[in-house]
Amino acid sequence: MTTEQQQILLESGMDTSKMEEDGDRRYSLDGATPLEKANSNHLLVLSVILIAARKEVKYPTVQMVGHLVDTILNNEISSTTGPAEVASHSLAAILNKCTDEEELTASFKVISEKLVPAAAKKTATYALQWAARSLLMRGDAKRGNELCKVLLDLLGSASEADGKFIANQFGQIPQKPEETLISRNYATSRLLWDQRVFVMYLPQLISSQQTASGAASLNAFCCLSCMIQHVKPSMLMNHITQLQSIFIKQLQQHMQHISQNTDAASLQTSKVYLESILSTLVTVFELDNEVMESIFLQVYPDLLRLTTFKPSMAVRKSCVEIFDKMAEIESPNVRKCRSEVIDGLHDVLDDHKRAVRIKAIQARNKWYQV
Repeated sequence: MTTEQQQILLESGMDTSKMEEDGDRRYSLDGATPLEKANSNHLLVLSVILIAARKEVKYPTVQMVGHLVDTILNNEISSTTGPAEVASHSLAAILNKCTDEEELTASFKVISEKLVPAAAKKTATYALQWAARSLLMRGDAKRGNELCKVLLDLLGSASEADGKFIANQFGQIPQKPEETLISRNYATSRLLWDQRVFVMYLPQLISSQQTASGAASLNAFCCLSCMIQHVKPSMLMNHITQLQSIFIKQLQQHMQHISQNTDAASLQTSKVYLESILSTLVTVFELDNEVMESIFLQVYPDLLRLTTFKPSMAVRKSCVEIFDKMAEIESPNVRKCRSEVIDGLHDVLDDHKRAVRIKAIQARNKWYQV
């Protein structure tokens, strides 16, 4: 696409419902109707142009934001290249790279008036996560944190089913999306924006998890787990002692809960908690040998029991991955567990999921060499 064609696309306001390709291979737009059935290929072209911009650029921000918000609200979550997802990425790129403060203020007003009231819709949740991240990356903490608060409020009132999706979206905010957004302003903004998000919301999530009950507590815990998996190891190490006690306590509580309650509803709740706990422990076990050893020695009997936890393949696989990782640690204390671990992994060799069986064979062979 030539520079002239890019300019036509950007200046048009991006009403993809009227976008056509003529014999000249040039894109033109007519009208200004909501994007009820947006052409994802056209949206993808716009996102490529916006994302490719390596510095702040000028374009008709408010008009484009309005059309993109309509696209988000009139579509459903489908895939990473669906209309709602691509429109969300484009919206984030606009907010991230806009140079005109008046345009940015007006664009944020559109988001506040149209997207925020519909935050419970999955496409709106997805878009708000991207918008919050883009604003925080450019150093606009006030607007970025305002959108973060919307997501946290939504998390506290959501059901378990919806809460898992919202938790996953909020947890991704400290993660820098490759190539999509750019950091701007000052060096401290570029280097510390993700750390500020983590430090600001970690205590809130811990407090919500401990004081709330039911779905709100579960949602906060899932959000905490997801965030931990998306931050840099250096940030996590500063809080590892506090987090370690939380996750070990939760694991032990739910192991006790499983032994006392075998009904489907109880197992489903424990399944969600355990999947979050173990996926986080897999991340933590990548950090430091001393940290790994300390946690492992406290929880390995429970992990062995969970290697045959039928309701969740993710739980079984995470447990086996932890044992696989621990076999590489040269420690007398870990070596004492050798026989128990080898015996415990024997039953996993017949797991009905191939991925679990393969990982179990690898882990068990390593423990023979411990």
